[in-house]
Amino acid sequence: MNVIIMPFGKCINPAVFNNSYKKGINMSQQISKIQALLQSRKFWAALIAAISAASAYALGEISAWQFIQALVAVAASYATGVAIEDAGYHIGSK
Repeated sequence: MNVIIMPFGKCINPAVFNNSYKKGINMSQQISKIQALLQSRKFWAALIAAISAASAYALGEISAWQFIQALVAVAASYATGVAIEDAGYHIGSK
């Protein structure tokens, strides 16, 4: 068994990366998921917010701590939006 040793001593089994093929997800399904992500308004809003925070930090308008807070807020907002969308799909399918 091949094992990849990552920084900080973490070991990763390369077979972990191929789990999607074991579950029956083929390449076209993965590509359609990426296409759906690129068409998502939530994704683009999160990306623009992250870029805005990075540019504000680069220009010295915000501190490192404020930059981290902004990125956490972006991630939380995106995750909440996806969770609400998923809940709506599950409610509609019943």
